[in-house]
Amino acid sequence: MDSAADHGRHTVPDGAAQPVPSPTPPPPSFSRKVVRKSRQIARKADHKRRNWRKEVRKSRRWAEDYRKFLRKEFRWETSPAMRRPQWWAQGFLSRSVTLYDLPNEDQQDYVTDVQRYTRTKRMVHPHLQEILDNKFSFFLLMNQLGLDSDVVPLLGLYSRGEVHVFPNDDQVPLREFLETRLEVGQRVFVKPLRGAEGRFVVSVRRTADGWRMNGQDRSFEDVASWIEARPKPMIFEAAVPQAESQAQLNPHSTNTLRVLTMPDLTQGKEPFIAVAVQRIGTSRSAHVDNWTQGGLSAKIDIATGTLSRAGQLPDDHTPVWHTVHPDSGAQIEGATVPFWEETKALVLEGAKRLNFMEYIGWDIIVSPTGPVILEANVNSGMNVLQVHGPLLKDERVRRYFEKRGVVPKKRN
Repeated sequence: MDSAADHGRHTVPDGAAQPVPSPTPPPPSFSRKVVRKSRQIARKADHKRRNWRKEVRKSRRWAEDYRKFLRKEFRWETSPAMRRPQWWAQGFLSRSVTLYDLPNEDQQDYVTDVQRYTRTKRMVHPHLQEILDNKFSFFLLMNQLGLDSDVVPLLGLYSRGEVHVFPNDDQVPLREFLETRLEVGQRVFVKPLRGAEGRFVVSVRRTADGWRMNGQDRSFEDVASWIEARPKPMIFEAAVPQAESQAQLNPHSTNTLRVLTMPDLTQGKEPFIAVAVQRIGTSRSAHVDNWTQGGLSAKIDIATGTLSRAGQLPDDHTPVWHTVHPDSGAQIEGATVPFWEETKALVLEGAKRLNFMEYIGWDIIVSPTGPVILEANVNSGMNVLQVHGPLLKDERVRRYFEKRGVVPKKRN
C-alpha cells in the first residue's frame, strides 16, 4: 500500500523518459532589452550597407565623370606640351586654363569642366531633358505652347527612307521629297534628332543648275546618298534669313545667339538671363557658327545688346581675341544685336512657359523681322559663356548652382 507521503504523487515506471521541466520564462523587461538590442544591431548593419552602396555609387559616378572629362581633353589633338595635367584634378581641361586665365582668376568662381559635362545635367530631370535633347520633341512642344510662330519651321522628318512632310500629313520617299518639295533657291538644314556641337549637320540648297551641300557643288546623288546613309532619323529645317547686320558679321554662316536662362531663387523662381553671347562663324567652322569647330563668341551686354570683343578656342597657351572678324573684317566689338529687347522678351516668355525645365540655353536667330528660336539645350556650352568671365560671380547663378548640387559652397 502506498504511504501517505506517496498519495497523489505521479510515478514514472522504470526505464521511461523523464519529463523535461518547463523553463522559467524570463522577466518581461529582459525580453524587451534583447529585442531592442537586436533591432539596433540590425539598423546599424543596414545603415553600414546603405553607406557602402552609396560610396560605391559615388566612386562609380566619379570615375565616369572623369572618363567623360578625359574623352573631351583628348578630342583636342595637340602635342603633349600643350596639355596641363596639373589642372585635371581641379576639373579643368587644358584649353580652359588658357580661356579662364587660371590661376590668375579665382577658380572657385568658374563652373569646372567636370561639373559642366556631368553635374549640370542633373539640374533638369532626365525624363524632361529628353524633350530638349530631341529637336523633334522640342518643336512639337513649342507648337503645343503656341510658340510655333517663333520657332524655325520644320519641313520634314526623315526615317527609314521616307520623309513625313510638315505641316502636311503625307509621307513620301526621300528622293521624291528632295526633287518635288524643295524649291529652287530654297536652303534647308538636315540635322540628327539628337546631337550637339554641329555634328552631322549639313546645309542643302537646290539651285537652277543642281545642288549645293555645305556651300560646295554636289550632285543629286551625293546629297541623297549622304542622307540615306544616316542610320538614325533626321529632320529638315527651313533656313531662316538673318538680319542684315547679323549676316555682315560672317555671310557664310548663320550667326546665332546663345542666351542662358535660369530661375532666381530669391524672386519666387522668376526666370532671368544669366548671360548671353553672339556666336559667329569663321572659315574654320565653315557653314556653322559652332564654338568647338572654330567659331567666335562675343558677350552681349544684357542691358544694351552691345557686343564685346570675341573669343576663340586657343590652339596653344595664348588667348585668342578679335575686335573685328578675322575673315570678313566686320566690326565685332561695339556692334549691337538688332531686336535685342524683343529677344529678351521672347526667351523670358519661353522660360516662364517651360519653368519645369529651369535651366535652358536658348539658340536664337535674329531674322529681318525679329528673333526666332532655333532650339533649346540643357547643355549650355559652358566655356563659350565663361570665356568672358566666371558665371559664379553672379550670386543668383551661384545660389541656383549650389541648390542643384552642381557646385559646392564657396570656401572663404
